[in-house]
Parts: sequence; C-alpha cells; structure tokens
Amino acid sequence: PGLSRYRMLKNNSYAFQKWSSFNEERFQDVIQSAKKAIITKNPVSIKYKGYDRDQGIVKVAQKCAEIARVEDRINFSHSALMSSKFDFQNQGLIFTNPPWGLRSDSRKLRRLYAAFGDTLRQNASGSKVAVIAPGNQRQKDNVLWASGLSWEKAGSTSSGGQPLILWKSQVP
Repeated sequence: PGLSRYRMLKNNSYAFQKWSSFNEERFQDVIQSAKKAIITKNPVSIKYKGYDRDQGIVKVAQKCAEIARVEDRINFSHSALMSSKFDFQNQGLIFTNPPWGLRSDSRKLRRLYAAFGDTLRQNASGSKVAVIAPGNQRQKDNVLWASGLSWEKAGSTSSGGQPLILWKSQVP
C-alpha cells in the first residue's frame, strides 16, 4: 500500500523528504527494494469474496484491491451477507465487521446478530468466523452472543480511539 500511495502523491514526494536529515539515496534504495518484493502472481489458489450492502463501499474496496494489485483474487458483491446466496461449507474463514453498539440500537443489533448466526449455520457449517466488535463491553452486554455461536477473544486493537476486540468462532 505504501508504494501505491507514493505513486498517487503529487510529485511522488512525502513531507519527510524535505527534512534536513532525509537521505534521498537511502530512500530510493528502500523504494527499489520494495518494488522487487511485489508479488505479481497469486502464489496460492485462495480466492476471497467480499460483500457489502453499500455499493459505495464495494467500489472503494474494488479500487483498494486494484491499487494493491490483488483484484484478481477477490470477488466483490453488492449485497447484504444475510441475503446473499452463498455456500461456504468448510471453506475457511469468514471475516466481518458488522454494525455494533455505537452505531445502532441494541435490540435491532441483537436481531441482526441472531440472523447472522442463523445464516452462518445454514450456509457456512464447518467454517471459521472472525468478527471485530467493541472492546469496552462486558460479555453479557455484547450483542455478538445473540448469534448463538461460542466466541473466543483472538486479539485487540483500536480504531479512532474506540477499543476493538477480534473474536473468533467455529460454525457448527
């Protein structure tokens, strides 16, 4: 992604290139080294599928995939995951960032997560699933449990100051 951003910058330059300590020769060495490391062919036969109900988000994701030169590996679809006709039986990993607490009311979210769990059990039995959710909720308050799946904490991060937890589960 850094090389892609570098190509999109006016005059191909970052602000740090104006610093008195900036070493142009070393920077060009790093750029050339990064270009040589670019993988141009998919080294594995993994295909990714991306769904979103917002067409604008799908377009942004497609553009990001093009910039990263991975567009041949991802099939994007404009549809809500729960209304998608998909079959992920024993297919691997489903990773999602569904709406959560700060963005909606918890009653609607509980229904959404219950439907999410039903959809996974019907269409993705045997697959693994990972979900990003707020990290400042107690387990009993987390709407993720409305899915009916057993969740285990896999990691944590933050976004815009909001603590987030990566949860993982196996779809029965």
